Amino acid sequence: MEEVNKWVKQFQRAFNKNDHQAETKAINRPITEEDFCTYFKNKDESTESSPSGRHVGHYKAILANNNLVSLIMAMLNNGLSAGVALEWWKQTLSIM
Repeated sequence: MEEVNKWVKQFQRAFNKNDHQAETKAINRPITEEDFCTYFKNKDESTESSPSGRHVGHYKAILANNNLVSLIMAMLNNGLSAGVALEWWKQTLSIM
């Protein structure tokens, strides 16, 4: 439960728009589901994509489920529209 509470607090801080107005102005285009799917369809499945050890194969598996793709896109684009990245996203570099 402690880990969940920590995650919720980070999530709330990350989306406090008043703290990130300048960053918000720099972001102008959401990533589409098509962008996401195209990127992961073309990546080598064994590539690690985060410090957690999840590899691209996990994301390739998500491509078969439109609801999961939509969820990932909502999380990603909410962060982009607010001009912030969640803390665990700052530990890796992904170029789409």
